[in-house]
Amino acid sequence: MTATPAPAPSRSRHGGGLLERVPRSAQVPADLPPATIAVVQDLAVRAFMALDCAGMARADFFVDKVTGSVYINELNTIPGFTSVSMYPRMWEASGIPYPELLNRLIELAFERHKERSSMATSYR
Repeated sequence: MTATPAPAPSRSRHGGGLLERVPRSAQVPADLPPATIAVVQDLAVRAFMALDCAGMARADFFVDKVTGSVYINELNTIPGFTSVSMYPRMWEASGIPYPELLNRLIELAFERHKERSSMATSYR
C-alpha cells in the first residue's frame, strides 16, 4: 500500500498560522458506499447532540479503507468559510448555495437568541 503525502502546510491569510489545505480537487461529497454515508451521517448527528452543539458544526471522519470502519476525528464548531473551506462546499454539494446557507445560519442564531432570552434564570 502506497501512502499519498499530505498537502504541504501553507501560510494562512487569517493570522499567519500554518494551515493544512485540502486540495480544491477533493471530491465533495466523498465517494463512499451508501451504508458508510448513513453511518457517517448518524455519527455526525449523534456527536452534535451529545456535545449539545447549536447552530453549525463540521464533523470530520476517517474511514478505514480495509475494514470500512468509521471513526470520528473531531467536531469543529467554528468551521471555516473561506474559498478553500470544506463547510460551504459540502452544503453547496447538498443543494444549499452559499447565500442560503448564510441566511439559514442567521435564522438559527435569531431562534437560539429568542429561546435563550425566554429562559428564566435566577441566582441565589
